[in-house]
Amino acid sequence: STQAELSSTQAELNSAQARLEKHVLQHEELKDSYQRLREKHVVLMKEYESTKAELLNVQTKRSKISWSFKDIAECKMWLQELADCLKATLEEQDNDDAPSRSKAWTPGLRTPGLRTPGLRTPGLQTPGRTPVFHTPARQVPYSAGSSLVGSVLKMMSGGDASEAPRGGSMVTQDRCASTPKPIDPEESLLESMRELRAVVSNLVMLSSRIQELKQSKFRALQTEISNLELRLEKVTDENEEKIDAQAATITELNKVLRTKFETEKMLKGVVKQQEEKIFQLIDKSGEVSILKNEIFHLKRALQHAETEAKVLWEELRGKEPKVDTTHVQERLLQQQEVDKLRLMLLEKENERQMLSDKNLEQVHGLEVRLRHAQKLLRTHEEMQEKMKKVLSAVPEVAEGCQELHSLLWYLGLKPSSKEDAEPQ
Repeated sequence: STQAELSSTQAELNSAQARLEKHVLQHEELKDSYQRLREKHVVLMKEYESTKAELLNVQTKRSKISWSFKDIAECKMWLQELADCLKATLEEQDNDDAPSRSKAWTPGLRTPGLRTPGLRTPGLQTPGRTPVFHTPARQVPYSAGSSLVGSVLKMMSGGDASEAPRGGSMVTQDRCASTPKPIDPEESLLESMRELRAVVSNLVMLSSRIQELKQSKFRALQTEISNLELRLEKVTDENEEKIDAQAATITELNKVLRTKFETEKMLKGVVKQQEEKIFQLIDKSGEVSILKNEIFHLKRALQHAETEAKVLWEELRGKEPKVDTTHVQERLLQQQEVDKLRLMLLEKENERQMLSDKNLEQVHGLEVRLRHAQKLLRTHEEMQEKMKKVLSAVPEVAEGCQELHSLLWYLGLKPSSKEDAEPQ
């Protein structure tokens, strides 16, 4: 019995060991499975994070696309206005065939970049984008772009269509609210791009027409410029002929003027000599006045001596024969001196008369020569004035002529430069 118990116990132990080994194997398998599941969990978490990041990126891109719809719609409206303005300009040019009267449309500067949904101000218009030709009947509101924007925003936010951006118009909000289901952003973007392409093609066509008009005007201006160049060449040839003729005339006048200039120099020398002679005559007239004073004093001395002689003779007649001989001798000497003074007076009077006649002759001759010189100077001044009038009417093209510069220098009309040669 003991042997049977031992064998049964041994069998139980063996079965228990087998079960234990089986459990150990299962534990190892579970442990490996747990490890693999954990690794899969880590991988899945990474995939989840990457998928989440991709989802955020996609949401950001969708948000950008949604706001790009608005930019595309506004750009389309802006280009449509530009096309309307160009069309109106072309119609005006076709009607009156004249340039527009200072009517221009200056597109505003658009700043590229991502818009922020909460920063749009309703009714705000860009200051630089003010169209002059504003036609409300032709202005097409961006209905497709606005409804697409509302649909995309509804898909992204899960809200209702009335939660459109604050920058949209009332027509946009009504159309967003009436949209029954969201539209695919890619399809709406393609549709907007097609519309934008159509507007751009229309704008390109109008630009080509304007370019053709500009080219036609340019060709007309080229033709006019060619005609003006031909006229300019003709006028230039005529002016060159006139300038050559004037240059020949100026050369002759220059020769005449040089002769007059030399004559003027000679006359100035003659006048200077005559002035010196006049000064000499003035000095001689001073000497004559001195001689007159001397003659006056001599006459007074002669009268005094004659008076004394008369008195002496009266005394000699009225007195007795006994007279002082010394006194008589003195009287005789005085009489002799009176005779000498009378002779000197006569000589001085003759000299004075001769000098006076000579001075009168010289003064008369100088006056005649002075009148002749003044007459020549007046003639020269009149000719100089005529020359100034003629030279002042010479065109500017002839200013390069050396003879003209010499004439101007002679006449004092123009200061001679360092390069101008002085007249020979």
